[in-house]
Amino acid sequence: MQTKAMLASCEAMVLKIGSKTFLDQLRHYSDVRLVVRAGGVTLFRRTRFGIFRVPDAEASDTLHDPRTGLRILPRHIRRICHLAGGSIPPCFEIEFAGIGFSVAIFPGNGSGDRRCTARLLSPCDGHSVPLAALRSRGAGAWLDEGLFSHGNHWRNQIQLVGSQGGNVRLGLCSPALEVACRMKLSSVDHDGSVWRLSDSSAGTVVHLDPRHPAIDADDAIRFSDELPALNFSGLSQTRLPHEPAPHY
Repeated sequence: MQTKAMLASCEAMVLKIGSKTFLDQLRHYSDVRLVVRAGGVTLFRRTRFGIFRVPDAEASDTLHDPRTGLRILPRHIRRICHLAGGSIPPCFEIEFAGIGFSVAIFPGNGSGDRRCTARLLSPCDGHSVPLAALRSRGAGAWLDEGLFSHGNHWRNQIQLVGSQGGNVRLGLCSPALEVACRMKLSSVDHDGSVWRLSDSSAGTVVHLDPRHPAIDADDAIRFSDELPALNFSGLSQTRLPHEPAPHY
């Protein structure tokens, strides 16, 4: 097929598929790595997608997936791209108005997941784009790389919760995209002002810079004061990998 031949010869393509159709198809993946890039925070999750629906009692076009915690306004999606070049593992990148390429989806490599990817790519009309052009706009950025892009449109909260600390609650909010997440800390590391947090399986990883203006100022002060003072008994402080990217 022409689409497969063009995919083999280029590194990035714009999908000609409706945003709601794309979001609906994600539930068929059995294994994905999700990256959300917000102002001063990057969230990585190994997860599965659920069904995007309009939340009850809301008269809006917001779509919410309770499994991943994502709330998306499809009308803010500018384009959906597929990247498969250079050192970047194959992924889908979603660009939103005002916040750029804020969501990346790295599919698994099982046979079912490969079929799902093929279905998503089949409507593509072969509109290739230079990979370098997408990279310059933030597509393909990994965890530390995404901390300082498009921060003016984000209002983020980061809180330590629980009597012993050790749990982190995230609320990432922009006009186009929101995500809520809670994790139990297992590994903690920092490099200068950047903190790297992980749960025990590294299935949820957060990189953040509390100094970033998109992070609630009161949260940033409490976080910067309380995290270093936690009793880290049972927590690993071994440095987390800078790029825990999926390898196939």
